[in-house]
Amino acid sequence: MQQDEPTDAAKLHRVIADSFTQSEHETPIAYRDGENSADLIALGISLLELYLKEPPPDHIIGIEQEILAPLHNSRGEYLETPLLAIADLITEGNEELTVQEFKTSGRAYSEMEAETSLQPTCYVNAVQEMFGSPATVEYTVLVKTKTPKIQRLKAVHHENDLARLGDIVENIERAIEANVFYPVENPLNCSTCPFRQPCREWGRKEHTELVQLNIKTAGAMTC
Repeated sequence: MQQDEPTDAAKLHRVIADSFTQSEHETPIAYRDGENSADLIALGISLLELYLKEPPPDHIIGIEQEILAPLHNSRGEYLETPLLAIADLITEGNEELTVQEFKTSGRAYSEMEAETSLQPTCYVNAVQEMFGSPATVEYTVLVKTKTPKIQRLKAVHHENDLARLGDIVENIERAIEANVFYPVENPLNCSTCPFRQPCREWGRKEHTELVQLNIKTAGAMTC
């Protein structure tokens, strides 16, 4: 798409099927009752075909763009640890940058989810630091309902949101340094989190501690 080349739907179908089969061989997949690999591959292909009917994005700036950007707090101070944001798609139109975040979901997203999520704020901060101009974030949600559909939601964040993000991260870092760990469970993240089991076991023993994830090992936090 970035080179304005025609999209080969048949090739993309093969990529989905091959990628799913490879993942299935590498990691066991827990299917729900009545689910199987063929049905999920067919669902993935139907979602892809639905997306391909949408107008293609124009003026693509970056795909899977990695941006290592600093964070600042409400006092205007930059934090020591930068944040690594990986944007699915960045486009430019009407003198404005837009970050498109692709999601798959079994239900439609609510406007509240888009407004309160910290992820769009991370992207807006990263783009502003890298390109020097504000950006908006648009969720493109591939909804896996009986009749698949595509939902688009815009999340607009302002300077106050960026400063609040810095304050939140700053306080989380202080908690980590003080060895304050407790479960923060979320249906979206828990299913794929490598620390799910120790998190679930937290509190069952007299002196249980969560496994500490050293976010400074790689020199940056990741969004």
